[in-house]
Amino acid sequence: MAKQSKVKLREKPKQTRKSEQAKTEAVAITKALGHPQRRQVIICLSVGDKAMSSPSKVADFIDEPLGTVSYHARKLLELGMIAEFDTTPARGAIEHHYRLTALGKRAFERITLDNPEEVDALLEPDES
Repeated sequence: MAKQSKVKLREKPKQTRKSEQAKTEAVAITKALGHPQRRQVIICLSVGDKAMSSPSKVADFIDEPLGTVSYHARKLLELGMIAEFDTTPARGAIEHHYRLTALGKRAFERITLDNPEEVDALLEPDES
């Protein structure tokens, strides 16, 4: 009888939870950075000032409609980039205040690496 050689086939490496999480985070960051208003919201929230933590304050600062900024803030919330930390009554409504999560801070770091002039243009005072 001929000997059968036992050839061990390499198994495909199983994805670890860490690699799956990293992939999920990369997708979330890509989606978050895919729209200019989302990047602007992330940049504004990076300041960490409560005076700049609500969609209405961000909308005033970047001169965009509140509805647009609120929509993008909700998307960032869904993506795990921001988290609500407070609410305050404002003009008969509830104003929601947000801060960057750890994932949101990584997205901000990515913005500063990829496009630092965008951050400078938004946060630096106008010299004219």
